[in-house]
Amino acid sequence: MACDMFFNDLECAREMFDTVLPLLQQKDDSRRKKIDDITANLKALDKSKIDKEKLLADLIALVEAVRKLDRASEMFQKNAVVILLSRYDQFLGDVFRVMYRSHPERLQASENTLSYTDLQQVKDIEDAINKIIDKEVDTTLRHSHIDKLTYLDKQLKLNLGQYFQDRSEFIELIERRHLYAHSGGKVVPQYLETCRKNNVTLPDKVTIGSRLLVSPAYFHKGVDTVQFLGL
Repeated sequence: MACDMFFNDLECAREMFDTVLPLLQQKDDSRRKKIDDITANLKALDKSKIDKEKLLADLIALVEAVRKLDRASEMFQKNAVVILLSRYDQFLGDVFRVMYRSHPERLQASENTLSYTDLQQVKDIEDAINKIIDKEVDTTLRHSHIDKLTYLDKQLKLNLGQYFQDRSEFIELIERRHLYAHSGGKVVPQYLETCRKNNVTLPDKVTIGSRLLVSPAYFHKGVDTVQFLGL
């Protein structure tokens, strides 16, 4: 059930991106055309008959609307990537919970414990185990995405090294998500360094301080990569 919901949500994210972005672009094109029309009318009309104050107010309102729409489009693209990886983290949490409940012996090396207050609140042994599992999942999810994949690969013997061919692209996706969440999409040295260490090929124009947007092709590739990891 959790797996089906995960794949359904990824397809919802894909459809959301494909639906919303063109609508934003269409609205942007419409407003830019109005600006061009007003500018053209300025040249054609008798300037003595033009209500300059109204025209100026219309232009200012349109330019501001275009600026806001550009910003909305940029924010939507960035948040789409953040949502994608947040949903992936949620799915990983579900996988870890199933794994620990199916193989509780894997919790033997856990450093998580229950406090006296926690013990007072538990109903039975099963409830105590579930609380330990929740703590362990929370601790595991705080690790880097690569560490989580490595751990899952080792525990479940997935052999990702052989079958997962998009490791570099996945790492870049993760690092870009960090940029969108913490620097507004502006490239920072750590992004370039992590990509370099993991053999990620970046365009020459991607340098410190440049801003990264999300094309439809990039987002679809990201969804495909995350879907593969869910298989």
